[in-house]
Amino acid sequence: MLVRFFVVVLVFFFLLQGGSAFAQSQSLRDQVNALSAKKYSKSDVAEAKRLLPIVQEHGDFKLTFDLLDWLSDYYTDTGDYKQAMLYSRQAAMAAHQSKDSLRMADGQMNIGMIFFRTDDYEQSNATFRPLIEAYKKLGDTLSAGRVEGNIALNYMRAEKQDTALQLLLRAWATMRKHGSPSDWLAVDRNIGVIYAMTGKPEQGLPYTERSLNTILAQRDTFEFAPAYGNLAYTYQQLGDFKRALPLYDSALYYSRLQEQNAVTYVTLKDIADGYLSIGDYKNALRLFQEYQAVKESVLNENTLNRIAELKVEYETEQQQLALEASEQKVLLLEGEARIRQQRLVLIIIGLFFSLVLGLLVFRQWRRDIRYRATKEKLIAAELANERLTSSLLSTRLENKQGDLTNFALDIERKNKFSRELTDRLGALRKVLPTKLRPQVDDLIRYAQGHEQLNGQLEVVQENIDQVNREFHQKLKKAFPNLTASDRELAGLLRLNMTNKEVATNRGISTASAKMARYRLRKKLNLVPSDDINAFLQDL
Repeated sequence: MLVRFFVVVLVFFFLLQGGSAFAQSQSLRDQVNALSAKKYSKSDVAEAKRLLPIVQEHGDFKLTFDLLDWLSDYYTDTGDYKQAMLYSRQAAMAAHQSKDSLRMADGQMNIGMIFFRTDDYEQSNATFRPLIEAYKKLGDTLSAGRVEGNIALNYMRAEKQDTALQLLLRAWATMRKHGSPSDWLAVDRNIGVIYAMTGKPEQGLPYTERSLNTILAQRDTFEFAPAYGNLAYTYQQLGDFKRALPLYDSALYYSRLQEQNAVTYVTLKDIADGYLSIGDYKNALRLFQEYQAVKESVLNENTLNRIAELKVEYETEQQQLALEASEQKVLLLEGEARIRQQRLVLIIIGLFFSLVLGLLVFRQWRRDIRYRATKEKLIAAELANERLTSSLLSTRLENKQGDLTNFALDIERKNKFSRELTDRLGALRKVLPTKLRPQVDDLIRYAQGHEQLNGQLEVVQENIDQVNREFHQKLKKAFPNLTASDRELAGLLRLNMTNKEVATNRGISTASAKMARYRLRKKLNLVPSDDINAFLQDL
């Protein structure tokens, strides 16, 4: 009788566990589906990473693929292609284990797109080619056509325009039959570009016009400027600059409205070339000067953006480290919660079977010993990881300091070139006829307008001050008699700048920089044998 009761309890226990597993599977599917419907955000990524080990442990390969595919798309969109490739390969493996043909094809498609975005055209095409037949066997003709279009883009970037055109024309027929207007747009635009690049604007004109009409119908204002510019360029190649000019005006209007500076300066260059082709040198010169100004502005903006990106990358890395530590704690707590639940079930069963209780307690005791040993190893590993992270952050900080110094010197070289150019133009002005001198004066003012030493050095100094903020606080506390100028000089010397580099940064002569260095040594109470750079770095 006792044995039968024992069997009934075990059957009930396993049924309970099975029902719990089914409910957990459904809950995980709902969570992953909800995640897929969201836009990418940091909280969504954290949630996906939290779910990933749970889904993998559950053994649902289709669900694992869907979650890994979502993470791969996120890192692809953010430009972290190394991380995107890692998740894409894991997703492809999960798709293979699930034996789902469509997921297997989609997984390879993601890998091919990452190769495409990293300019590995041969590897991208090698990944794409088998997918054409794979999608056709699945009855997905539209996806097969999209793969052909992707292969064509690889050939375009590899400057194999004839092969790319053949594939695009074949893909165009598929898209017109099975695709949406968005699919037609991508193919129309690329076919028009290839015809323009290969000197066949009359053949590309219908495709370029159709792509502009599609964009206008979709009211995608961000694409207005490139579309107007492409059609204008096609008319210009056909020799109809009069018809191209209003289209160029529209391209300029929308590019400036959307702050698309790169599109703006390319359009200005094309218009200048158009005026040049009809002999209107005055307008050609005016637009070419505008083109140069916008282009220089974009280059300067990119430089400042890069400095800002370095700061954001550093802050993001700190937040990511904190997030990963928090995720580890959550996983540990969840593991402990599962262990407590198992203990509770074992204790309930043990109340009915005292003989089994002793064995279960003994096994649980051994499990606790292994758990504590594992926990100690994890703590030791986390401590070693924290030390390594601290070392890496120190190294990166030093590299950023070096980048700031090089940036300052680069600005000085640019300004030196600008001054030499101004001097030579001044000498040339003296020997030119009087009627040509106003044009030379315009060039001199244009060159003088590009001297950017003071403004850019202030940006560099702000970044140096931010990097050395903790150092300045320590220096002020240890030597309260130092002036703000002394502390600024100490920050530059701490970056291993020479007297010449200090002079460039502060806008003084090398002799003045040398004298300031000597006075600072005296205020720091250093003897002749002491290295001031090493002293400041160790402070």
